[in-house]
Amino acid sequence: MKFNSPNIVIFLAVLSVMCAGGSQPFFGWTFANMMTCMTAPIDIAEANGIDWKGPLRTDIINYTIYILIIGGVIFVSYIGKIYLFSYLGERVTLKVRQLLYYSIL
Repeated sequence: MKFNSPNIVIFLAVLSVMCAGGSQPFFGWTFANMMTCMTAPIDIAEANGIDWKGPLRTDIINYTIYILIIGGVIFVSYIGKIYLFSYLGERVTLKVRQLLYYSIL
């Protein structure tokens, strides 16, 4: 912990991991609802005279937008997670090497 000089980077890295992991259940729920809409029994609805085209189309458009938003959050979170933890690892490696070389010299 003492080798990581910018402590805010640790907080941002953990926040990125939390966002990446926390958004996965929302993606699964949204995808399951979208699949439910796309596998609706249209033959039964047409036989009963139910108008299915309008509500089904709006539901699919809404779920598509939700999936795009959640996918964007997941993408940004994963990029942040990879970058921030790589940065922290490089900083720790640099400081350990500096301590090693100073002790040798």
